[in-house]
Amino acid sequence: MINKINEYQYLLIEAHSWLKEGNMEKALIPLRAGLRIGHENNFILPDYQWDPSVLSHLLALALQSGIEVIYVQSLIRRHHIKAESHELESWPWPIRVFTLGRFEVLLDRVPLHFARKTQRKPLELLKCLCAYGGQASQSRLIDDLWPDSNGDAAEQALRTTLHRLRKLLNHEQSIRMKDRYLSFDPGFVWVDSLVFNRVAHLPDATPISIQQALDWYRGCFLEGESACWVLNFRDRLRAQYVDMAERLGTLLEQNGKWQDAAACYLKAIEAEPVAELFYHRLMICYARLSRRTEALFTYQRLRHALRSHLGIGPSQETSLLYQKLIAA
Repeated sequence: MINKINEYQYLLIEAHSWLKEGNMEKALIPLRAGLRIGHENNFILPDYQWDPSVLSHLLALALQSGIEVIYVQSLIRRHHIKAESHELESWPWPIRVFTLGRFEVLLDRVPLHFARKTQRKPLELLKCLCAYGGQASQSRLIDDLWPDSNGDAAEQALRTTLHRLRKLLNHEQSIRMKDRYLSFDPGFVWVDSLVFNRVAHLPDATPISIQQALDWYRGCFLEGESACWVLNFRDRLRAQYVDMAERLGTLLEQNGKWQDAAACYLKAIEAEPVAELFYHRLMICYARLSRRTEALFTYQRLRHALRSHLGIGPSQETSLLYQKLIAA
């Protein structure tokens, strides 16, 4: 057993050494072997032997590569290791909040059920923090959630609601209060809209990361809510979604991947049914794939969507494309 422990530790150290040299391919070999030994023997790494940031990097690589996923997730929970990147969806965050297309809170991947009336204000606070990117000043939150309260009464209402929200989420550390600001602790809380927003601002986002972000966008932000602080963030995310879907589709078209580009635009239409740009590009993709009937149907679908939702018709540019397809 002692030899197994030593081998386990050595292999992880070797993996870390290869990572420091920038050789991920060679790092995966000892990482896979070491974690297999750890899983088979249920080894738990002593906290004093490993720097948390080193462990975070190693275990993130393991999850990205599908190595001993269940065991790796158990190590993360046991050591309370914070993620180095929120783009890794398989990281076992204690709290996961979904706001795009639906509102749902998962505690250790189990849906949180709450009484609608008694938890209304704590959930409003949670949603408001999401709408402000995971961090907001106390004064802004008070103005939005308690506009008719003043002074000490308003601050007491915020403190009471924060206490109730922390209790609801079952993690005192989930929401921090410092220098009159409230913020999510990124080591405990994962929010789909915030991760989507981060990827949207990456100037060098790869097609893979863009596709992953688009997959998180399953509808508008906090659908059904109508507060100003919701609408502002909703419009911003929608614009980001349209931009990223266009970027990805353009990259696919440039590489001659017309089928993949068409799939991208179809999915974008499901999320944003009145974004004419995606119908236009989809018609072009279908034309390049010699699928003329589907291209013509796409125009009819666009016309119906625009009339139903906005009371307008397609643009002249898209109508001209339709006429060209008919004449072809």
